[in-house]
Amino acid sequence: MAPRTWRQYSPDPEPKGENPAYDAPPAELPHVRTVAERTIRRRPASPRSALIALVAAAAVAGFFTLLNGRGDDADTPPTGPRITVSPQVRPQQKDDFATLLDDIAESNGGSTIVTSAALNDAYAEVTVPDHGPGDERAVRYHWNARGLSGATRTTTSYRPFDLATYRDVITEDLCAQARALLDRPRSCYLLIEETDADEPGPVGITAWAGNDYDQTARIEFDHRGRVLERSGPNAR
Repeated sequence: MAPRTWRQYSPDPEPKGENPAYDAPPAELPHVRTVAERTIRRRPASPRSALIALVAAAAVAGFFTLLNGRGDDADTPPTGPRITVSPQVRPQQKDDFATLLDDIAESNGGSTIVTSAALNDAYAEVTVPDHGPGDERAVRYHWNARGLSGATRTTTSYRPFDLATYRDVITEDLCAQARALLDRPRSCYLLIEETDADEPGPVGITAWAGNDYDQTARIEFDHRGRVLERSGPNAR
């Protein structure tokens, strides 16, 4: 049998209808705007919008003025209500110590009997017997420019005494002597209470002072303010 006659295949130069995607005209590429075309010219704001923006800016400025507590003029006094701060008291001074005695007497039926008193730079702590001699029940008070407050029930074994007997003894000089025993003294308080239950006689006074280095100084005074003993870095 004779072989079939072969001929070389060659595709049509312009095939039509065989591939719809191929036959379709090429899609147009999206238009890319130039820099000039992308620049948008904003319309001027309307008078209403400008007014709203101005009011909002004023409100924000007013808020920060209140927050800072002052306006542009630092010399302009505030117009709001003023807060009155109570003056600080100094119970280690003679006049303020006298006021402390008056407040104790007013709260305790005229009595100034206590078992201890600690006179700090700006306040005091006093313990007052609550049920007469021989009873350990007592009340501890805090005293400052507002008077006595913070009554706390407690017990104590210290001997009662009349704090008014020290009216002419308590002065600034007692703590000044204790501070002189330290470099850079910071605080000082006077403690008036029984130091030894077996020691007869009036109750004495102890001045304790401290500084930024946690050093302490101590001076013991008798009931008349005379120095009995002193100790501290600068004691001689």
